[in-house]
Amino acid sequence: MGAIGILAALAASVPALACTVAAARDALAAGLDPKQCYRVRDLHLSREDLRFYFTDGYLIFGQPVSGRRAAAVFSAESEGGDGEVLLFPPNVSERRSLALFAGAPNLSEHFRSAVLIFSDDTGEILLRRLRERGELQPNPEIGLLLSQQWNPVVRNFLESFAVRLLADLLGRRSAAEGFFYAALAGHKLGNFDCVYDPRARE
Repeated sequence: MGAIGILAALAASVPALACTVAAARDALAAGLDPKQCYRVRDLHLSREDLRFYFTDGYLIFGQPVSGRRAAAVFSAESEGGDGEVLLFPPNVSERRSLALFAGAPNLSEHFRSAVLIFSDDTGEILLRRLRERGELQPNPEIGLLLSQQWNPVVRNFLESFAVRLLADLLGRRSAAEGFFYAALAGHKLGNFDCVYDPRARE
């Protein structure tokens, strides 16, 4: 292809790329999807050494970004609602660091709510498990209430992670390279966050 042909191809690709990025940013700004809200019980999720147990509550997912979910909120504010996170660090230095924060070398904390932001396969895993258990029954009424309550918070988080999310999702990186972030409202520890990012080791 000659220089003129290359320039023409690049010129044609710029509007398409701009539209894709703009569409993704719109999806990030859209926040939560009221039609994707589910009552969950005894649902679990593992991210390396982190173990999350969504014991009883509602789970609502964000609007899809480039065909993938990038956010979710778990709310245990209903009667009997509860969630728990466990962490058993594998090495001494990590246990010491955790002890400074949590007062113990291992973490076992119940929480009232969790905001999840991710570019890995967290959304697919949770939805698949609900589907396999026959619990993929949406509750749009609760979804509307939760979206109104949590959308400002979720949008702030999505905006904070926008560069990484857009790079991962639009760049078509594999789920194994994606990150996972959770902002939790703990019963004893108050607000704290958990992060798992395999690329942080690079």
